Formats: sequence, C-alpha cells, structure tokens
Amino acid sequence: MRSSWKFPPRTILVPLDFSNDSLAGLEAARLLGERWRCHVEVIHVDQGPPPAFNQGIDLWTTEALAAMGRDLRHWLERAAAPVAHASTHILTGPPAAIISRLAADAAADLVVLSPRRRRRLPRIFSGSLSETSVHAANAPVLTVRTRPEAGWPRRVLAPVKWAPYADRSLRAARDWAASLDAELGLLHVFEGGEEDEMERRAVVEHALNVLGEPSPRVRWHWATGRPFDEIPRAAEAGGYDLVVVAEHVRDGWKDAVFGTTAERVLRASSVPVLCVPGGPVKARAHRQADAGIARGYPGLSGV
Repeated sequence: MRSSWKFPPRTILVPLDFSNDSLAGLEAARLLGERWRCHVEVIHVDQGPPPAFNQGIDLWTTEALAAMGRDLRHWLERAAAPVAHASTHILTGPPAAIISRLAADAAADLVVLSPRRRRRLPRIFSGSLSETSVHAANAPVLTVRTRPEAGWPRRVLAPVKWAPYADRSLRAARDWAASLDAELGLLHVFEGGEEDEMERRAVVEHALNVLGEPSPRVRWHWATGRPFDEIPRAAEAGGYDLVVVAEHVRDGWKDAVFGTTAERVLRASSVPVLCVPGGPVKARAHRQADAGIARGYPGLSGV
C-alpha cells in the first residue's frame, strides 16, 4: 500500500461496467491521461455466477462461460481503445469490495468512478460504490456523472476552512488548476449563520498561506449555511466544472447515517467532484477481495 500519491498522476484507475455512467468516467480519464501523459488502467469486475450455479456444471456450460469471458475481454479492449497508454484487466469477485480495496491500497494515483446508488435503501445500508470507495481511499477519487468535453476542467472550486484536511484539498485544487490551466475559485461557508468581516479577512490570509508563493489568482465566494449544501450550490451558480473536497470523518454516527461532508457533496453535485484523502493512510481493508484482484491485477503491491 502506498503512503502517498503522485501529482501529476502517473497512473489512473477506471472501473468500467459498460454503463453510460462509467463510460463518462472513462472519457474523463482519457482527457486527463492525454494532458498528463500518464497510464490508464481500465478494469472490469465480474461478479461471476452464484455458487449454486457451479453445482453439476457440465462441459457445455463451461465452454459457454469461457466464450462469455472472451467476449467480455473483447468489449473491454474495444472500450479502452481510444485511450492512449491504456491497459485492461478483468477481476472476479464482489465489485464493491474489490474496487474499494483497490482505492484503499492506492493502486493508482487517481481513481475515476461514476456515482451510482442502489435505490430504496438508506445510506447506512447501501451507499453508492463511489461513496464507499471515497471513504476507504488512500488516493484521490474523482467522480464523474456526465461525459466531459474537450478542455475540461476549466474552472475548479475548493472550500476553505481552518483544518489540516481542508488544507490538503485546497493544495490539490491549486495543483489541478495550475497543471490544467484552469481558473481557481475558493469558497468559505460561514456556518454560524452570519458573515463576519474579521473572519473573512482571516480566511483570505489563511488560504494565501496554504497556497504559497507565487500566489495564484483566485475568485472568492462567500456563503452562509451548511457546507454540503452550499458547495454544490456555489459550483453550479459559478459555472465551475470541478469541485475539490477532502474526505474527513467528524462524527461517527452522523457520518454513518447521513454520510460525510465529502460524500454528501458528491451525492448532490451536478459537476465532477475530486475527493482527496484528508488524513493519514487508512488501514488496509477488504481482504476478501484479494484473491480476485491477484488473478486479474497482479501488479498491485501487497496482494
């Protein structure tokens, strides 16, 4: 497991299930890969047949499954063909466990996902795969809902507050904006209900200290309310096409039921969201996924 990730990324990991959502994520990875000249790892996780299906299996069924596997690899390679410097992998096992395990082990410097939620279940029982991966990840996770256009991103928005985890996302937003020649916008949310001029000046000073020299040109935004409401609202109103936040757990039971601030921003945002790990490297997880990863992704360290 890596202790940190590289920027610009050397490797981008993209899970693909051939849905329009995941194809949008693949297009985002293609655009970023071309601009950063990095390698793109495209994976498909095959759940496989249920255990009962394997009882009394005959030769015809074995051959049929082998043919399906060949077709799957063909379609995976065809989908990845437009992506420069791409490789494809088919993994076997529970998709949520395997993808979260890859994110937790920082198998790449950037993971690109599409947010898809199982309906009719509250978050405590079933969050989206992207939310689960964001919570476990030790590398940045980019979530993309719709296919981005050439030149994306052009405008990057990041929240500012006095916290080490927020400083990490602020630096990430600075790096992305500078590397991709995008405009940088900063948002501070007054959570006490009223704007305060002394707090405003202190926030600007803190942000400039975090950003360092030479200080980039930024566009400031101010709001009152709850950050997970105001961040998506400011992004849409300001015409931003990327939001950068940090994943951080503050209150165990509330975050378990409702989601962390980053997860709630991800859920509400209509534009892509980059979630940066806000703290130390998290413990290794999802041991049950190791065998499926080892068979299809042997380059992953520690498996």
